[in-house]
Amino acid sequence: MDLIIKPTVRCNFSCTFCSSTKLSNRVSDELSLNDIYQFVDKYGSDLRTIIVNGGDPLMMEPEYYLNLLDYIEKANTNIVLAFTTNLWDFYLNPDKWVPVFSHRLVSVTTSFQLDDTRRIDKDRILDKSTFISIIELFRQKVPNKPTPHFISVITYDNRHTCLDLVRLAKELGTMCKLNYVTSTGRSSEDYFLLGDMYEIYHKIKSEGLAEYEYNTSRQFTSITTCPLNRNCDKGIRCLQPDGSIYTCGSFGDMRQYKLKSIDDDTRLVNMDRSLIMLKSECSTCRLFRYCNGCYHTIHSLKRLGRVEQHCKSMKSKMGLITELEGG
Repeated sequence: MDLIIKPTVRCNFSCTFCSSTKLSNRVSDELSLNDIYQFVDKYGSDLRTIIVNGGDPLMMEPEYYLNLLDYIEKANTNIVLAFTTNLWDFYLNPDKWVPVFSHRLVSVTTSFQLDDTRRIDKDRILDKSTFISIIELFRQKVPNKPTPHFISVITYDNRHTCLDLVRLAKELGTMCKLNYVTSTGRSSEDYFLLGDMYEIYHKIKSEGLAEYEYNTSRQFTSITTCPLNRNCDKGIRCLQPDGSIYTCGSFGDMRQYKLKSIDDDTRLVNMDRSLIMLKSECSTCRLFRYCNGCYHTIHSLKRLGRVEQHCKSMKSKMGLITELEGG
């Protein structure tokens, strides 16, 4: 079991895109530690990771996380607290966050774009030199941890930056993760076709850079389960700032398919049968497992009326997908 927590919707950046702008009814909502403790008590050592998203997690005080880490240790578990944060508050106040980030049960991932969308404020872009300064400060202040991986959100406006992002990861001695834009929050009408993403993976692999991009490095070893047997909604829970529970981080961002309680184990397909697959013809297509592996992607393509466009795109990329499959 992995638990995604979103302690707050608040953020100290002013990005022009964001999938997590509607996490809760009120900006003032903060996830109660007691709600998290319930999951630690219920799942114990079966709870492997608590993924900390937002808003930005560093909008909370360090004591929030130190108290959680203390509870985890007293429960005799080794649950890892995995942060995804822009690290801006760390950059401004590094010593404030060293006790959290240096903890043995903490890992840190950050985010970066090579375009003008990731903004410190409406007039200031988080540029490459500032990002490198943040990474260098992290290395200096938290020497017992590896260089943070970084996530980049890919859209049709910035897909030309993908290879440069992977080259930057290589330069920094780390790994990036190129995620196509999620159709939620402020980005609810945006999309990026999976076929075009596979074309990017192919270019990355062709340049010998696969080890520096997370999805390329594991894409064809991780997709092994028939979509009809997928169980991500059994192995993930997501807690929103108001304490509401979902089986998927993206559906949590949409506040859709909410569970009634911590003990509710209702499957997504029992809430909405349309999530089973994109269309009936998929079950006889060799790309079935690629196109239907994610409930939220199925939901987004149907909601946006992009199913046929997606299908045509994937079939046009059949050759390069086969080449990628070959290792």
